[in-house]
Amino acid sequence: MREKCPTFFGVTFEGHPNPERLILPEDWPENAFPLRKDFTAPNFPSKTENSGALKDNEQASGDDGLVKIVLGPQHPALIEPEKFILKVDGEIVKEVKPRIGYVHRGIEKAAESRTYLQDIYLVERICGICNACHAACFCQTVEAIMGVDAPPRARYLRTIILELNRIHSHMLLLGHAGFEIGYETLFHYMWRDREHILDIMEELTGNRIIASFITIGGVRRDLKEKMIPRIKAEMEALRERMKFYRE
Repeated sequence: MREKCPTFFGVTFEGHPNPERLILPEDWPENAFPLRKDFTAPNFPSKTENSGALKDNEQASGDDGLVKIVLGPQHPALIEPEKFILKVDGEIVKEVKPRIGYVHRGIEKAAESRTYLQDIYLVERICGICNACHAACFCQTVEAIMGVDAPPRARYLRTIILELNRIHSHMLLLGHAGFEIGYETLFHYMWRDREHILDIMEELTGNRIIASFITIGGVRRDLKEKMIPRIKAEMEALRERMKFYRE
């Protein structure tokens, strides 16, 4: 929020350690704040020559002896378009300047024209992999505004889904990290074992990835008694695999 307020609302903070633009493109007008109610979208030229890796006449190495390396925005190791300007001393990274707004979709603005219930489906797609945590944060915020408390059973079920979502997300990214460093065996093992979690998610929610489970005031489905033996079996199988990874 500290980074987004100056960019989207024009609200600045004294002593901000990094006042540079983080999300919007380099050629975005200085005094155009897209989340203000009086905002009018400006016209942009289609040219992109102002978005180079380094600025004009900028040196790749400075007086401090550090070398600048630009990673992205298009790079096979990056899941989405991102740019990182690295300052390195040999193999040691000394400083990183990120630019992460290449695929910013304006979900905040889109949510203003929808109902709270419609917004749940929108926020779940901020990140499909970790969708449950986005839905939980949104629904808890709406519940706080409305003065509504979810029943204890619903809170327990939310916790189960959030934990399953967390585990499968960690396994996905650990496998991806193994793939990027050339350790493809870890990638295949991790993604294979991740299937245990996805099978449980499908059993509980009807979907393997996008849960659409958490809603305002509770959850959309209950946990049926007949599901419990299979869930326990899947988790026990995964527990054994975790012993393998730790060893």
